[in-house]
Order: sequence, then structure tokens, then C-alpha cells
Amino acid sequence: IQDIGDSMKEWGEKFGDLMKLGEMLKQADKEVKNLQKAIKRLQTAAKKNPAAQETINTLNAMASEMTQILQNAKELAKSEPDSALEKLENEFFGKMEEFWNSVAEADTIVNITKGLGQAKKEIAKAKTKIRSLEKNKKINAEDVESIKEIVSNLEQKLAELTSLAQNKASAEEIQAVSGELWDMFKEYENKLSEMGQGSYKPNVQSGENVNFELPQAFDFGPGNSQGANGDGGQGFNSGF
Repeated sequence: IQDIGDSMKEWGEKFGDLMKLGEMLKQADKEVKNLQKAIKRLQTAAKKNPAAQETINTLNAMASEMTQILQNAKELAKSEPDSALEKLENEFFGKMEEFWNSVAEADTIVNITKGLGQAKKEIAKAKTKIRSLEKNKKINAEDVESIKEIVSNLEQKLAELTSLAQNKASAEEIQAVSGELWDMFKEYENKLSEMGQGSYKPNVQSGENVNFELPQAFDFGPGNSQGANGDGGQGFNSGF
């Protein structure tokens, strides 16, 4: 009875691993489809931004390698389930984070060009607005100087972001500076609102005067990297 009990315990443990292996193979099949879907999406976007093609080529190579690893694991599962399980855990799912980090990098490269273009247009509009304010005798001169300083800071921050993009900085660096840039745009719109010239009503008590959201071109979240693109943010009435 003891021998039978020991045998049943041994097979019970193996049965748990077999169940785990089956679930992992099923999940890996889904992940391969996700990899291919992400690459296809990026290849479409790269038609307008060839700078991302190098990263996409790397992603293609990674996806091919991971697909082959999955096929090898399926073959091993027939005779060596323990080895198949280890291969899936270490060689397939172990590479998943690296793959999606590279997708995020490609997304950043694709989006940054569009985002920089949007920022340049908004700064040009801001300068036009300032010239109009300077001619308005009802506007306080100190307020005009204040908003001119904000726009000057915007130009400097845009130059910093452009430099990062040209020098292929990391996605994290670009995202951080992008956030700073659009915080400055929010500050600009806040100031206009305080002067009675903006698109929004100021709400000084809240500490955040304007309900301003990051434009979609600068939305580099993890969900975006995996193809879960939402509606994106909406900025000024300029059509962001």
C-alpha cells in the first residue's frame, strides 16, 4: 500500500506539471499571434517613418526565434515534458519582456515624429496669439511678458526633445521629456485662461486650471505597445 501511495504521489506531481505545460503551450500560441499582430501594426506605421524600420527588423528576428522555440517545446512535450516546460518558461516567456520593450521603443520612434510636428504647430500658433495680445491695449503688459516666457521655455523644451529623438534616446527619456513639454503647454493654456483669452475657464482652487490631456501622439503607455490603442488624449481646440 505504501509503494502504491508513493507511486500515486509521484504521478500526481507529474500530472500537475503536465497540466501546467498544456496551459503554457496554449498561452504561448496566443502570444505568438500577439507578437505578429504588433509587428504588422508597426510595419504599417513605419511606412511613414522609416526610422523605426531597424527596430522592426529586430522584432521580426525575435518573433521568429520565439516561434521556433515554441515549436521545439511542442516536440519536446511528446517525450520530455519537464524539458519542454523549462524551455517555455526560460526561453519563450523569458524573452517576452524584451520583445514588448522593443515594441515600445518602435512606438516611440513612430509617434515622436508626429508629436514633434504637433508641438511645432502649437508653438507657432502661440506666437501668433502673443502678437495679437501685444496689440491689445486692454491686456496687462506683465501678463504678456509672462506668457512670452512660457512660450520661450516651450521652444527650449521642444529643442531638447528633438535632440533626444535625433540621437535615439531611450523610450523612457523621450516619454519623460514629452510629459514635461505638454505640462508646459498646459501652463500656457492656464495662463491664457487667467487672462480671459483661453479655451477653458480657470479654476485656481483646484490647482489644475485646465483639463488638459496628453495628445495621442505622445501616448507611449504599455497598453499602446501591445496594440491596445485607445482614443488618445485631446488637447487644445486646434484638433489634437
